[in-house]
Amino acid sequence: TCQVLGLTLMRDAVGDAASIQDPEMREIHAAKTVMMIEKALKSHPDSPELREAALAVLSTSTFFTEDWPSREHREISIGVAISAMGRLPPSPVVACHGCRVLTVACQPEMRDSNASRAAAGRAGAIEAVANAMSEFPGHAGVQAEGSAALAALCANSLPNMEKAAGLGALGLLEIA
Repeated sequence: TCQVLGLTLMRDAVGDAASIQDPEMREIHAAKTVMMIEKALKSHPDSPELREAALAVLSTSTFFTEDWPSREHREISIGVAISAMGRLPPSPVVACHGCRVLTVACQPEMRDSNASRAAAGRAGAIEAVANAMSEFPGHAGVQAEGSAALAALCANSLPNMEKAAGLGALGLLEIA
């Protein structure tokens, strides 16, 4: 409960990054948000409520834009999503928001997106999405967000596409 309250307060304090006009200040804002979430999850790795709240904050943050300058912080967000999605017990909320983070962080329009997609693929993003979609086959939100994540992760990435095919994840797209 304390962790969820903390993230709720953090989200209120973080506000809307799109309203920050100065690109350097927007980057500082994004970096602090991502780093606070990463630290909170490392401090309380077994809290399902915290995982849900943290990924909800990340997946709905307005600092994921094509001009976001730091690939490093985008890749931290990818790692946070993959780690949270791999924890037990599985949660459709974590799966939905985790897939959304991966979609937005790896979208082809994003600067350095090829590098982010490659890093996500090496870190286990394809497996995390395939597992989420298999774990919640009847959950429309997980299926939709998982399909979008697979499309973003596989765009212009033969290694990710081959990995997805090897896992049978491309078949999950047809089911979704």
